[in-house]
Amino acid sequence: MCRNLPWPTTRHSDLRRRRKPFRGPQAPLLKPQLAALEGFGDGDTAWLSNEQGRVQLTARVTEDVIPGVALAPGIWWNKFSPAGHNVNQLTAQDEADMGAGAVFYDVRVWVRPFVL
Repeated sequence: MCRNLPWPTTRHSDLRRRRKPFRGPQAPLLKPQLAALEGFGDGDTAWLSNEQGRVQLTARVTEDVIPGVALAPGIWWNKFSPAGHNVNQLTAQDEADMGAGAVFYDVRVWVRPFVL
């Protein structure tokens, strides 16, 4: 799916030294074909939305994801996001049928350019 992405594997991701690999805002990674189809390029602001809500993020265009996927790697806390929210706004609050865990592994979203 995606190569060479840092991932916070600790519950201490709030510590500055643990956030070092995640400098800058959380950014969805998009295939160039998807970005071109939707009309925006690398570094442009994008809306990601679904039935749960929407978030405004800076898109990154890369070949490192599979076609049709918008990947938002890492775990950004809301307080570290420019608009005060992150992609967790797009996940349902349901519990998994087994173990009552979270069901946030993947969600369907629409990706559109940010237009004033």
